[in-house]
Amino acid sequence: MTKKILIILSILAPFITFYLIKFAFKLSEKKLPFLPLALISLVLLILTLVYFRFDNSFLPDTKYSPPKMENGKVKPAENN
Repeated sequence: MTKKILIILSILAPFITFYLIKFAFKLSEKKLPFLPLALISLVLLILTLVYFRFDNSFLPDTKYSPPKMENGKVKPAENN
């Protein structure tokens, strides 16, 4: 889920930042610099995907145990 949020955020971050700056400084420019924002978004997306490609938090032989109930309490997920 975190990966999906980061990927979506990397796509939307330049546009959200642009609108927040435009709103904060009350810029009256009507043009939307779509191409530069789209290119920045593409670069952020590629960087995010490269990061997740080389992220070694889970090794291929890691065994995942999902959360489960034990004695009426939720036992968190484990990576062995």
